[in-house]
Amino acid sequence: MALDLVKLFIQVNGEIGGTATTTTDTDVTPTSNRYVANVAAGNVTGSTTTIPAASFSDDSGTVLTSLPTVSANEYFNVFINGVLQQEGLSTLTTTNLTINAAVLVGVPVVLEIVDTTAASTSTTDVTGLTVSTTVNT
Repeated sequence: MALDLVKLFIQVNGEIGGTATTTTDTDVTPTSNRYVANVAAGNVTGSTTTIPAASFSDDSGTVLTSLPTVSANEYFNVFINGVLQQEGLSTLTTTNLTINAAVLVGVPVVLEIVDTTAASTSTTDVTGLTVSTTVNT
């Protein structure tokens, strides 16, 4: 007669009850960098003003070698003679700021880049959770 393999049968039932509460806090702290240049005669061609990166200096007076790249969390503003301009009027690259208008020679142009990066923290409270396990053999 052949032998049969005897297998242990175990049935496990588990239940989880209660409430888990997750709280997320997000802080957005905008930071800005400003750069200024005065329009020179060679910057204006017809109805377009192109100001090269080397014409701009930062708030400490350091002359730029290239303009910053605007990331997904950033946007830029252009002020001509202290007046905020519409978004579609200018194009920014690392080499220059192009304004689709003839700006008078000598007028100051301020480029402001605003970073809106957010930082989030989450906490989960599981104080009220209960776990029940039953093992049947």
